Amino acid sequence: MAPTSPPTECPADQLTQALEAIKHDDSRGLAILDDLLRTYDGDPRLHFLRGSLLASEQRYGEAHQAMRRAV
Repeated sequence: MAPTSPPTECPADQLTQALEAIKHDDSRGLAILDDLLRTYDGDPRLHFLRGSLLASEQRYGEAHQAMRRAV
């Protein structure tokens, strides 16, 4: 049996949790996104959200890198 590749898309429930956290606290939301990216690095939605949060904090260099990963 061939080995399976790691999951690339974050499950909807975990993405929803991250979005809920972002609504209330950008820093907490960013920490959750960073945790999710350790497992779901291939999910462009997570990179896009991370880039958006970083841009809102005027962390443009990091935001640019995250957005590039998203596309």
